[in-house]
Amino acid sequence: MSRPLTREQQEERVRAILSHPPTATHAQVSQATGYDREIVRRVRVGLRFADVLPELERLEPELTGARCRECVQWEPCQSQIDGQRLGRCTLGIPEARSDGQSWARGCGAFTRAG
Repeated sequence: MSRPLTREQQEERVRAILSHPPTATHAQVSQATGYDREIVRRVRVGLRFADVLPELERLEPELTGARCRECVQWEPCQSQIDGQRLGRCTLGIPEARSDGQSWARGCGAFTRAG
């Protein structure tokens, strides 16, 4: 059984994980920091060490993995590429990609359709 982390170790871990941009995947942060991917995910969405360095921004759990094409602001069009239906963000958010491969992580306008 492993020992509990000291407060300093917790802060070091949280700072290392949250220093990465929200656009980085949990796997990328895991690889860069050496921490387990699940630990990274839980820290990033505030499920682990939420009381440690609370001033550092966490991801909103409901946005994790959300894709732009699942948002009410997404306007699909009739065109397709490789079976993927194209579209655009009606708010003009430039990070939104019509191929549906990017997610709405960190988008303040994201509202799940449906």
